[in-house]
Amino acid sequence: MLTMEQIYSIKNLVEKKGYSLRKTAKITGHDFKTVKKYVEKDDWNLKPNIRKKRGSKLDKFKPII
Repeated sequence: MLTMEQIYSIKNLVEKKGYSLRKTAKITGHDFKTVKKYVEKDDWNLKPNIRKKRGSKLDKFKPII
């Protein structure tokens, strides 16, 4: 994961200076996909992992038990 300073640097190169994603990747030394990910990311809040509630293996046998 990149530091916020690195992320701001990447966003600055692409959005304010108008560099392409490839050129920004070459300048910063990061992979193209990494640069693309951080340029496209708008929401920096972590989303909680929500799990589905699963039933027990015994649920279908509870009427019998």
